[in-house]
Amino acid sequence: MPSPLFEVKLRPDPLLHRVVLLAGVIAMVIGALIIIDLRLNLIWRCTAGVVWILDCLFELRRLLAGIAWVRQISLDSGGGITALDASGDSVSLTLQSGSMVLPGLAWLRVADEDGRFYAGLFARRRMGSLEWHRLQLLWQQSRKAFGHRAGP
Repeated sequence: MPSPLFEVKLRPDPLLHRVVLLAGVIAMVIGALIIIDLRLNLIWRCTAGVVWILDCLFELRRLLAGIAWVRQISLDSGGGITALDASGDSVSLTLQSGSMVLPGLAWLRVADEDGRFYAGLFARRRMGSLEWHRLQLLWQQSRKAFGHRAGP
């Protein structure tokens, strides 16, 4: 008889979404200032600055689209990851590289088969202790399912 799946349901936190977006904007501005200060020809600095800002804006747009798309993420002990989207449908996801669960913070990057992307920051202090404990257990005990095998 197979054992039942152990799972955790994570609800994204709007405050942490704002923190991530603000960090992205700050990184974009600091990067542009560094590029302006480089000892390069003006044309090269302008080109690099435009490319940097466009890339940052593209990533911020992806983050915003993911925030609007995902309402809840579920991880289970079998390695399954699903999202409840804005319309209430369940979508199967794949863990992406760069995801990590630390003692007080978790950063999860996931995508569906159509290429829709979500990246979310989760904090122990902003979640219920039961959900955080379950996330820690799943991440530690299901390393073969989540922790080492990531997508592109």
